[in-house]
Amino acid sequence: MGGLSVAEQGLCFIFDCFVKYQGTWTYVLLGMIAVLLTLLYRKKEAEFLFLWYPLVLLLTVFNPFLMNKVIVKMDFESEFYRFFWLVPLPFFLAYALVETGSRLKKGWKRVALIAAVGGLVLFCNQSSLKQIATISIPKNVYKVEDDLLTVAELIHRDSTKEEPKVALPLEYNLQARQYDPSLRLTIERNKMMFWLGIDTAGSYTDENQSYRYQSDIMDVIYGGQNTEPSVLKKALAKTRTDYLVAYKKNDVHETIREAGCQAVGETPEAVVYLTSYGKKHKE
Repeated sequence: MGGLSVAEQGLCFIFDCFVKYQGTWTYVLLGMIAVLLTLLYRKKEAEFLFLWYPLVLLLTVFNPFLMNKVIVKMDFESEFYRFFWLVPLPFFLAYALVETGSRLKKGWKRVALIAAVGGLVLFCNQSSLKQIATISIPKNVYKVEDDLLTVAELIHRDSTKEEPKVALPLEYNLQARQYDPSLRLTIERNKMMFWLGIDTAGSYTDENQSYRYQSDIMDVIYGGQNTEPSVLKKALAKTRTDYLVAYKKNDVHETIREAGCQAVGETPEAVVYLTSYGKKHKE
């Protein structure tokens, strides 16, 4: 995972990855408590699913003495977090909670248990809850930004290609793949995440031409930087981008026009440009 390596973490690499993946070490403690409760309840089905299966994982893919060498040899430090999808922790904790609640005879004890668990969940997820509170859900049936619908319509109306290649602003780029797969995205997800400072899905340098050209585009439409028009024009050509979309609020439109782009439409939030590459290759 990003910022973690076998060379630096050593035998703690897998544990540190788990803590970073979950965002807290609390789940390790809760898992240990759930293990003790499962042993106490002595249910064979639960022991097989929640004890023997995790034990096999601990002896294999989560065994640092075995896996550290494999991780380094196969170079998947940044992708190791995917092994945590094998861990049935959410189901294990849910089982332990339900089983414990069913064994409490008095109602007030169950209420106290629910209150304690609810308080713990809220405490461990404060940052996530704050983010959820600020999310505004679009009212359209696709549940994407209303402005994106108009942007996609403008592009398809102007383009003669069935699948035009488009450089979209950050929010639109994340949503376009679920709304309109006929829009081929210039900015790749992993490279976008790395540009944003998240290296869990990979890391890149300017020696990687694909990343360098995409980074030049992101500097303009994500970062609002007025780079040299020639740099942007070259990046759009090298990535074979037909259309570029930029927010109106970003003061980069003069740079975009000087890079040979022509406005073909606009929405309340953004301007849609046909690139010089798109003009030359318009069928």
